[in-house]
Amino acid sequence: MLWLSVPPEEEERPSSSGTVIFTIVFLVSLVVFGTIGFFWWQHTEHPSLAAPAQTATSETVAPLFSEKDSRTVAVYLTDDAGVLQTMTLLKADPTKDAMTAAGFPAELLLNDESGETLKSCYASGGIEAVQTAVKSYFSLTDNYCVVFRYQQVQGLLLQMKDGLNIEIGEDVHAQSKNYALHLAAGWQSLTPEQAANLLQYNAWQGGRRAQANMHAAMIAAFCNQYLVAGRDGQTDYAAICSFSGTNIREIEWQSSQMMLSYLAQKNTGSICTTLAVDGAFEGAGDTLVFTPFDNVLAVVKES
Repeated sequence: MLWLSVPPEEEERPSSSGTVIFTIVFLVSLVVFGTIGFFWWQHTEHPSLAAPAQTATSETVAPLFSEKDSRTVAVYLTDDAGVLQTMTLLKADPTKDAMTAAGFPAELLLNDESGETLKSCYASGGIEAVQTAVKSYFSLTDNYCVVFRYQQVQGLLLQMKDGLNIEIGEDVHAQSKNYALHLAAGWQSLTPEQAANLLQYNAWQGGRRAQANMHAAMIAAFCNQYLVAGRDGQTDYAAICSFSGTNIREIEWQSSQMMLSYLAQKNTGSICTTLAVDGAFEGAGDTLVFTPFDNVLAVVKES
């Protein structure tokens, strides 16, 4: 029998195009899922490899202050005979980036029953007695004070070298055997002598209350002008001690340097504002007393 010889069927081979497509898909998957896995690993297991955080600088992060870092100083101004004229509460509060100055006439009534005023308390017991009374009256935590005579302010400003820049609310004209002073309302650059004379001026339209507010405004202007970055705080402290009586010891001054330096950096010329103190006078002569309105007193205590 003749067998017909039939060639065997060839095995079917995969096409070359299918192999190429499979390879491409595999590589793309490897890249995509590999990248996802790498970033997941980077940000969870190794956060240090993530993008670096923004570096803190003095411009972005302020020192951390609390209310206990604030300071209140009672500034007493007397005439050249040593008779108390006004008292200004000067508060520096770094939590508010601000300072305030509130002025009170010496007739401020401290005790309703006894009729004791700032002036009578200072005259009978001196600075220690009046400071104790003021601390109690205003519920102050601090017990710091500075006492200036008018001529001592002139000496201090001579030491500071740049006088005093201040805005005056009304024209000032005074002529006496002690001094002559003529100033127009508005901004004035006072010489040390003019500043001392302005402290003495007592013919303000608002009387004693206006004089106390003006004294506070002058103290605020002093802070705005001289509490600035770049000044030598230690030298200024020594100058203040030389021309006043104060219970602020050097160790207490040093403990406040971080707070004061911070406020100096924030000061653009108006770091300290004046709180106008309004109230009512009663009596006359030696029995004249001043009582601040309750809402004003509350603002001063809370400022």
